[in-house]
Amino acid sequence: MVAADLDVTVDLARSLLEEQHPDLADRPLQLVANGWDNVMIRLGDDLALRLPRRELGAQLMRNEHQVLPLLAPRLPVAVPDPVRTGVPSPALGYPWPWGVVRWADGVAAATVPATERTPWAEHLARFFVALHQPATDDGRLSAVIDFGDVTSGDPASDLGTMWLTFDAEGRKRFRRVVDAEARDGRGWDTGMWRRAQGWALLYTTICFSYPDTHPIMVRVGEHAVEQLFSEGA
Repeated sequence: MVAADLDVTVDLARSLLEEQHPDLADRPLQLVANGWDNVMIRLGDDLALRLPRRELGAQLMRNEHQVLPLLAPRLPVAVPDPVRTGVPSPALGYPWPWGVVRWADGVAAATVPATERTPWAEHLARFFVALHQPATDDGRLSAVIDFGDVTSGDPASDLGTMWLTFDAEGRKRFRRVVDAEARDGRGWDTGMWRRAQGWALLYTTICFSYPDTHPIMVRVGEHAVEQLFSEGA
């Protein structure tokens, strides 16, 4: 686990709500996850708090708060666009922005056997088709989360998840949808998919970075290595 710059607790979350969103402060709170960048705390039945635990996570949170309200109406699945935002609290010693998002029921893909993920391939592909649209002049998945690293860049960095998430059949379905629908039906060239393999290899090395605290990511990495080598990457 990446060391936290600040210990984020349920008590701190409650105090932040009481200070900034008192109408939500009486809801039950349940710690769900301590991620690399953020702590996730469920808020009642339908909401969740995302609170940065380190400075880098705070910058990613600012990115999400800026872009997700613009992206959410254009995407075919739920994303964690904020329904409320929080600000740093000098009184409570919490120095970063934070947010309240809608709770998305579901399970992490990494906890599901690869062969059972195949039916999701077309849905995830269509999500990326929608995401990778050129900017306009003015500007059945449950959800896709963690948009802190969002930027204008190479779509291959997103498509690399194909090897981390799916088996050969799932990748076939995923690519078929992307090739048929991306860029108004023009799809992507071979170079895009080769770069996507390179991104997948990079992500795989990250998966092995914290085996003691994130063993499930090690399994994701092992799956990706197997899939990449099966294609001679």
